[in-house]
Amino acid sequence: MPAMPGPPTPRIPLATSVAAVDTSTSVVIRPDPADQITCRKDAVQTISDVVFATRVLPDGNSMNLLMDVQIPMPRGKRHPLVIYVPGGGFMMAAKEGALNLRTYVAEAGFVVASVQYRTMLNGSTFRDSVVDVKSAIRYLRAHAQRYDIDPGRVAVWGESAGDTWSPWLA
Repeated sequence: MPAMPGPPTPRIPLATSVAAVDTSTSVVIRPDPADQITCRKDAVQTISDVVFATRVLPDGNSMNLLMDVQIPMPRGKRHPLVIYVPGGGFMMAAKEGALNLRTYVAEAGFVVASVQYRTMLNGSTFRDSVVDVKSAIRYLRAHAQRYDIDPGRVAVWGESAGDTWSPWLA
């Protein structure tokens, strides 16, 4: 049997010229280069699978919550801390994600901790996940000397589901 013809392919309009940019109704942000993370290549020590909390799941099993911590070298100087909260649609929280981006930030002189949190697949709620990320921050502040962290300078960074945390963590 011959194939039936499909719907016609839509024509996509293409620009035929480029107009000058009009910024009269826009706010143009010109960040101070001194405030930007600059590409350095500090050596980085990575400590993997640090247990920062143990939780009892709704099914009665327990779960160790883990984090990976990247620390700029040489050790001994306090650095600002960046908490990386991975995305995953609240179905997974793979702390191993975005390694290239986390390493770039750590090489620029920041301690970077990528944290795991409970998800819906563990029978947890969004609030449980927030509790877990807050626990990671408290753990790192309590162990600031061990990880060369300046506990007064902490930022949270995430992707996808992980970028919804900031208002909840304040």
